[in-house]
Amino acid sequence: MPSSEADDMDDPTKIPRLKHWLQDLQRSLLANDGHSFSVHTDALMSNGYVHLDQISKLTEQDLMWLWPALPEGTAKILLKQAKKQVKSIHKGIHNKHKEKQL
Repeated sequence: MPSSEADDMDDPTKIPRLKHWLQDLQRSLLANDGHSFSVHTDALMSNGYVHLDQISKLTEQDLMWLWPALPEGTAKILLKQAKKQVKSIHKGIHNKHKEKQL
């Protein structure tokens, strides 16, 4: 049975695991300025944040409360990238379902 677009957007396997995404971000050019994205991954995971879309819905203040050692500037970059990635994933899912309808 084919899945619906809503089902795919709620499917956690379509969204990267936070731990892996933070590791990838740490290896990106954004980390060259001294930002440390993956050092405190456990702080987020111990609070139940497992997938990228979960943190994309947080504010900077929420993120810094969960991850106290996170500098504000790094929090801003992290949330911007998380929202950008989740938007891209949802756009890809939407386009995939749109193509199936044609």
